[in-house]
Amino acid sequence: MARVLIRRLPWLIVTVVCVTAATWLTFRLLRPERFRDDPRPVSTALVDYLEGAFLHFDLGRSWAGSRRPVAELLGQGLPADLWLLAGGVVFGLVVGLAGDVMGSGIF
Repeated sequence: MARVLIRRLPWLIVTVVCVTAATWLTFRLLRPERFRDDPRPVSTALVDYLEGAFLHFDLGRSWAGSRRPVAELLGQGLPADLWLLAGGVVFGLVVGLAGDVMGSGIF
């Protein structure tokens, strides 16, 4: 099992980097007005963004009025997200176990 996970880990990393690059390129193409102040070629800007995102966790600044760092905004919302995740897991377990008990003929 550990061998399979170790073998698949590089592909996970490649997939995450490719999806991040595709998302950045999509925004660059669909919202060019957001990148008007950046005179660099697209390839250079993409490499700089990926380097900042994966090596320094610098996800840029928010496009909303606050212009705060995105990593800071994600950190602010993390506690609420974790509570929602925990609630969903508990709900899923309760509903799943109840369905299993009801469907197995025990009751």
